[in-house]
Amino acid sequence: MASPDHEVTAGQRLLGAVFLGVWGLVSWAWVSRVESVLSVCGGCSAMQPWTAAGFGLLGLSLWIARLRPVVAGALVVLGSFVMIEYALQIDLFGFDRWLLSPWPTAGVVHVGRMSPGTACSFILAGAAWVLSDRRPQIAVLGLFGCLPTLVVYIVRGRPSPVVPDATIMAVHTAIAFTLWWSYVLFVTRTR
Repeated sequence: MASPDHEVTAGQRLLGAVFLGVWGLVSWAWVSRVESVLSVCGGCSAMQPWTAAGFGLLGLSLWIARLRPVVAGALVVLGSFVMIEYALQIDLFGFDRWLLSPWPTAGVVHVGRMSPGTACSFILAGAAWVLSDRRPQIAVLGLFGCLPTLVVYIVRGRPSPVVPDATIMAVHTAIAFTLWWSYVLFVTRTR
């Protein structure tokens, strides 16, 4: 019998499809230069290519359970690269522009680089796949990372960066992470 972490439920497939759809749609929008898809409200931050790829990995891991340890590692590496870039104020090998050739958009200080909050959320998402006994605590940390951004978007229209010279988390990134962390909390509470 498969362990609960290796079973794939209909809910996981649905959320996985949503995340894979986000990856596809945002990638298409970058290639086609459709800023209204990247930045869902005027003057708001755009979802960056690596952010979309991270959600694509999450979506894939929800569909194919055996990939979860690999995806966990990839998300931790992805988030860590970005945090190193911010901490050391460097551009690691042009890493931010490897996937696509992004152009400057509103709310983006470093073209192609995700926000520090997004990077931390991906690190936590990777940890959540590996540390199954700590998922509720990790999910609460993740929600504290994205919910305030979402609330500020709703109340004020656009948040200010918490970290100077940092990209702001895009509104649809905050929504997607809210879905992810809600899923993680729900799944851990029902098992």
